[in-house]
Amino acid sequence: VGLGMRLAGQVSELRTAPRDNTQYTLFQTNAEFMAMKIAWLEAGGRAGPAADAFSKRFDVFYSRVNLLQSSRLTAMLRRDKVIAQQLDHLRDFLQTSAAIIDAGGHRTPGGWVELGAAIEASQPQMLELVQRSLQQFALASDQERAEFEHLLLSLAALVTLMGATIATALINVQRKANVLRKQSLDLVESQQQLKATVASALDAVIIADKDGRIIDWNDEAINCFGYSREQAVGCKMSELIVPESMRQAHESGMKRYLETGEAKVIGNRIEISALNADGNEFPIELAVGSARTSNGPIFIAFARDISDRQAKQEELRTAAERAQAGEKSKAAFLAVMSHEMRTPLNGILGTLELMCDTPLNPRQRKLVETANASGELLLDLINNVLDLSKADAGKLELQPEQFNLRQVLEQLREMLLPSLDESHNKLSVTVDERIPELIEADPGRLRGAVINLLSNANKFTTRGAISLDCQLEEVEGDGDCKMLRLSISDTGIGIPKDRIGELFQEFSQIDHSFRRRQGGTGLGLAITRRSVEAMGGEVGVRSTVGHGSTFWLKVPIRVCEVAAVQTLRQAEEVTQTLRSAGSTSRHILLAEDNFTNAMVAGDMLESEGHTVVHVKNGRAAVAAAREGNFDLILMDISMPDMDGIEATMMIREHELANGLSPVPIFALTANAMPDEVERFRKAGMNSCLTKPIRRQILVEAIASMHETQPSQDSEAEATMKENTETVPVIDHSVLIELENATNAALVNRVLDKYLEEAASRLRDARIAAENGDLASLQKMAHSLSGSSSTVGASRLQDLVMNIERHCIEGDGETALALAKELDSIGAQTCQAYASLAKGRAA
Repeated sequence: VGLGMRLAGQVSELRTAPRDNTQYTLFQTNAEFMAMKIAWLEAGGRAGPAADAFSKRFDVFYSRVNLLQSSRLTAMLRRDKVIAQQLDHLRDFLQTSAAIIDAGGHRTPGGWVELGAAIEASQPQMLELVQRSLQQFALASDQERAEFEHLLLSLAALVTLMGATIATALINVQRKANVLRKQSLDLVESQQQLKATVASALDAVIIADKDGRIIDWNDEAINCFGYSREQAVGCKMSELIVPESMRQAHESGMKRYLETGEAKVIGNRIEISALNADGNEFPIELAVGSARTSNGPIFIAFARDISDRQAKQEELRTAAERAQAGEKSKAAFLAVMSHEMRTPLNGILGTLELMCDTPLNPRQRKLVETANASGELLLDLINNVLDLSKADAGKLELQPEQFNLRQVLEQLREMLLPSLDESHNKLSVTVDERIPELIEADPGRLRGAVINLLSNANKFTTRGAISLDCQLEEVEGDGDCKMLRLSISDTGIGIPKDRIGELFQEFSQIDHSFRRRQGGTGLGLAITRRSVEAMGGEVGVRSTVGHGSTFWLKVPIRVCEVAAVQTLRQAEEVTQTLRSAGSTSRHILLAEDNFTNAMVAGDMLESEGHTVVHVKNGRAAVAAAREGNFDLILMDISMPDMDGIEATMMIREHELANGLSPVPIFALTANAMPDEVERFRKAGMNSCLTKPIRRQILVEAIASMHETQPSQDSEAEATMKENTETVPVIDHSVLIELENATNAALVNRVLDKYLEEAASRLRDARIAAENGDLASLQKMAHSLSGSSSTVGASRLQDLVMNIERHCIEGDGETALALAKELDSIGAQTCQAYASLAKGRAA
């Protein structure tokens, strides 16, 4: 009875042939996948019938996969881990792709590319699913045949008792044989379909056995590598297409995978070099998968020639490098042109300034003043172009400091009064009461932005009103940080809506006609935008033609807490003493190759009572410095025979070798870019004066000089201290300016707070240096630099700036060596401020 029931079950299974249906579904699913991929290629990421056709093919494939996952017989297949993984991958692919298609992404280039990547990644999984399933069906069929033969042998023993049953069994055997024949035919057909799929793939498909020998080679592989299928099949892949330099690594990787299952390439998409039939290497994109067969593992590689893609990438890289080179050339050109333009301008403005000190009749004075104003305007234009160049080069540096906003705005109002009167305009200024007495930002950049906007408003308004409104806005998450909003409104001509977008572009002007009412280069608003953005803010405009405009800007600021400090009236007396000392006769060496500039600077210095020795190049300056006893050297940077930097280095070497006190050397240059100024300092220069030189600048520079004493330190220590001991402990002019901008009581509180914080930060910096903690040392140096610059602690500021710079550059040895000077210079600074306090108390 048991044998009969088993026989009846197998007969029933052969009658319904569910495995045949499942195999057919597998083949149809694979065919639908290829049809979907072809539809994707035809869609091309564009909306239209092709995209709709792709969506329909995707839906058909989706239903096929769902049928596979829900079929009763595929439950047997899903028990196989590899098949289960492939089905899971296809389910993930369907879910991800369905989301893109439902959102309409298949009609966009981006969605099309993303779908293509998903399809390409799923194709190996689909092929492996079909192959693995066929293997499982074949094994099941073999097992069924063995079981069926055993059943027939058992039944043969009972043939005399079961004649009728045997007759029925023979009929069923014939039916089973027919089914098996059909399965064999289907298997052959499926293999042909698989071969057709591989042959039509857009990638080169290479299948190799466990020994690395090629067992299949599609048409695209022929096109890609140049070997025919007959030439490739049977050859070792490593010897055929792997470059010689990579063969050992290839063989080692295959051996490691066969022994341990560890794979670095399998399952990943990589870019690598391959070898073609001509013996030439070329780049390919390679993806390798593996599958298990009855004869062991096989490897399926998908390769694509990416020579064209890499060539395009190289073209893009070359274009980027050319663009960068162009930017560098532009910056170099602007630097040279600025020097060339400033050199004659220095002579013009300097001569005009000297002429103003001579007896002139009213008409002559008016002509001189007009020429001077024109020269100043030309200088402003040059400065605007240089600021724009700095912004393009990312060198538009900020100098945040504490200042009184109300005083700055009042100074701007006073500055604009003449031009406001000329245009018959009235200016009103409103400042939010919440804005404190002192704020921290970059006053220079802020002042420049506001004066540009106010000047612009005055330029395009006649007999009208201009208002400046300042408001304070809160910034979430930072109690000290606020947002300062300034709005400049006018009742002028207004701006057309279609031209507003051009306002903040370089060299852009709303009126391009030759008879336009107002002048200008179109750089003012561009510089304003760059400056405000550099400060972390933004700028914008609202305007109505015929009714005026409102320009606004927002910049982040910090609210300054003012603590009690000591009085600084003594500072003004000390500074006055220094200025008086500066007005006494000094012996000055002037190295300048331009005759006009030398004549102007010499006349300015001699009119202040100084004696001047003039040389025309750096080599003559070195010789004069060695022979003469000069109090100051003014060194032009660009000179023939030997430039100012090389001359300065030779002078410093001579001083160091002979134990001489370093003479202050001030650079004279038209190119005051930050990196250039830093280069001057490294060469040994103490300061930098930007051309055109003004008399007041020369007087203040000479007044701030500090008399140095011969150093008794070692040569190494002398080199280390060279840039600090030539700097005064306190720059009293900073304190005077701070007191003039605020008031004595406020400055006293600022200084007390500074001394308290400086002591704490010096201690933390010393501990960081002792522990070799460069990150903490850099942080403390940066903090000390900012606060020291505010109160004029010049020598300490110079030291900590050098420490910070060496920390940033990774020169820890020099940074730690300089940190040894923190205690002594910190003590000098505190003692200097204490002396000011005592003088005031007396």
